[in-house]
Amino acid sequence: MLSSKTLRKGPLQIIISIADQRISLYDNGALIARSSVSTGAEGHPTPLGVFSVISKQKMASLKYL
Repeated sequence: MLSSKTLRKGPLQIIISIADQRISLYDNGALIARSSVSTGAEGHPTPLGVFSVISKQKMASLKYL
């Protein structure tokens, strides 16, 4: 598991595979973490493209109605 004290070697990149429902985290091109992910829903597809993280929340969680 990654911690906040993990030293990073280069740029971090997140790749999400919609077909495999998997997220992969790379540090300087090396895979360092992988997990399952849920993307889109009927009528609400996941947008495709290249995006930048402009803000983040520590310990965020999804809340369902």
